[in-house]
Amino acid sequence: MWPSLSLLCVLVAFANARSVPYFPPLSDDLVNHINKLNTTWKAGHNFHNADMSYVKKLCGTFLGGPKLPERVDFAADVELPDNFDSRTQWPNCPTISEIRDQGSCGSCWAFGAVEAISDRICVHTNAKVSVEVSAEDLLSCCGFECGMGCNGGYPSGAWRYWTERGLVSGGLYDSHVGCRPYSIPPCEHHVNGTRPPSGTVSLDTHPHTRRTSTMASHPTESLAVRRKSWLRSTRTAQWKEPSLSMRIS
Repeated sequence: MWPSLSLLCVLVAFANARSVPYFPPLSDDLVNHINKLNTTWKAGHNFHNADMSYVKKLCGTFLGGPKLPERVDFAADVELPDNFDSRTQWPNCPTISEIRDQGSCGSCWAFGAVEAISDRICVHTNAKVSVEVSAEDLLSCCGFECGMGCNGGYPSGAWRYWTERGLVSGGLYDSHVGCRPYSIPPCEHHVNGTRPPSGTVSLDTHPHTRRTSTMASHPTESLAVRRKSWLRSTRTAQWKEPSLSMRIS
């Protein structure tokens, strides 16, 4: 029985391997193969003629970063809906719909962290507090615990840095929103357009930046958001959270 089962597993694995042909990343063959499947989206050349080393640099999230303490809560009585759109669930939280441009910087690890932090603050406060947490502050002030800045980093390190040090507010490039808006301009990634072409950028670090958050209604008041039960304020069947005190200061 066991030899037969092993042979069956090998045949299934071989069949699956044959059913998904290999295509070079970003190639015409890969784009055509995806589009022939008639899925719900269309593939295209967003990085046409780009070198793969450059594309990988933009994928700046490092694996194997610092592990945060994990807490798991189960809610057996919660029924999950057939569909869910956070934009309609929390329409007064504009950061949920916002798409930030990281420019020529492998800072997706920082953007993902501060965008999620911004959203959770608004959701927890029932839209009473809506703030754009600064990706610039995280990039320039968090050291090796977060990674290599524009050359990639650890999202878990970003969350830990926020809980222990705090982050100031800061919006998009040239937005003049918050204490530290993003300083790296948007660019065209190997396509013709109105913006400058992509290139190499550097970001000055300011380890002793004063952590103050300028708010429209309270210009000298820092914003502090403690964890308590706020990460569990959204109904969910299963929620994992770091068991840390979280704040913006």
